[in-house]
Amino acid sequence: MKISINIIISVLIALIIGGSAGFILAKQTQPKEESYDMGMMDNMSMMDHSMMGMTNELEGKSGKEFDKAFLEEMIIHHEGAVDMANLVLEKSDNNELKDFANNIIEAQSKEIDQMNKWLDEWFK
Repeated sequence: MKISINIIISVLIALIIGGSAGFILAKQTQPKEESYDMGMMDNMSMMDHSMMGMTNELEGKSGKEFDKAFLEEMIIHHEGAVDMANLVLEKSDNNELKDFANNIIEAQSKEIDQMNKWLDEWFK
């Protein structure tokens, strides 16, 4: 049960900070017998790295090139959040967390659709 609690807490932190892709990678590579504090520190490090990578993709860009890169990176970011929220629905027994996950899926899916629409309208 210790891992399940770590996963739930990590999901929430990742969603708040926004490093969803890094969280998924970090969680898959961590040993099962981790301590709570070390696991959280590892996840935070991976999230920081993931967000840095997204931000680095925007460096040196401006105008339309920036706008397109921003939308592309945000779509990836939101898709990661939706994937994580789906894991909550699959693995969690906590109804409040499941409600939260459903809200994430609904809101971020709409935003993904909007960003894809903008990409199609503005860059094709």
